Amino acid sequence: MIDGAQVNTALKRIRFEGGAGSWLGCNVGWGTCIAGYCEPPDAQFMTGNHVVEDCEYEMMYMAYNPQYQMDGTLLVKYNSFTDLYVSVYLNDVSNCDMRVTRNEIVNPGYTGVSVYQGYYPASGIDLSPSRFLIEHNTIHGEGPYAIGIELIDRWYYLRSLSSTEAVVSNNRISLDTRWGGIYDFCVQNAAVTNNIVSGTMMSALFPGVFGTGTSNWAIVGNNVQGYSPYFSSLDAAIWLGNKTSLCTVVGGPNKTNVLDEGTDNILVGVTKVGGEGLGEEIKEGMRQRMEVRKGMPW
Repeated sequence: MIDGAQVNTALKRIRFEGGAGSWLGCNVGWGTCIAGYCEPPDAQFMTGNHVVEDCEYEMMYMAYNPQYQMDGTLLVKYNSFTDLYVSVYLNDVSNCDMRVTRNEIVNPGYTGVSVYQGYYPASGIDLSPSRFLIEHNTIHGEGPYAIGIELIDRWYYLRSLSSTEAVVSNNRISLDTRWGGIYDFCVQNAAVTNNIVSGTMMSALFPGVFGTGTSNWAIVGNNVQGYSPYFSSLDAAIWLGNKTSLCTVVGGPNKTNVLDEGTDNILVGVTKVGGEGLGEEIKEGMRQRMEVRKGMPW
């Protein structure tokens, strides 16, 4: 763990290897944690710039976790992450530029790349919007609860203030999971473009299924031709949940089935389909993933 008030870090060509153990099946909790101090009443951000490049992380709970950063930059590139619950976890950062690019993630147990803003809301420190660019990554494998990329803005959920500006582009996600490729919770104004998502899963992209609102997304040019439905009640590669509004979906050259349960969304060049949405079998699958989540230490 690396902590302090002002810190710059560069990790290059390092191998981090864990093994079997008692921590959710692993003997290593965090490969790398770069953290400010997040507990009240003395919470304090870290400022600095961070790079992790050409490193290998294998068989541990969480690989790379910068948290409580302010006014800094992050670059995660050309790394490999194998057999991890969470590969890259970016949480509670304020006015930062964060880029995750050209990494390979194999068999994510829970999440490949996770943005989680507002995990420590009791700290008393406000979060200014940060910018997240997640591009040109390859995420593949299988796992019953896996999600390729998740965007969570709990700060918006709690305070109606957006802290996340996200672009998710040109990623290749191939997973066999009862969940899916790209997921969100209360994120506003995201651009999700030119990703290739395939595998047997609930949905390839499913914004606005939870939370209080997901709005003004641009979902453009994504290739979901390789999607196969996990649940018999939901055959929609893109599922705009009932919390979505003012989102635009533009299809690519291949057929794209979209289930739209939202408000004032715009669909162009796609096939609108019906479905049960949160049917009982999907609700049960979600309950099971939430139970797994409760057993995780973050």
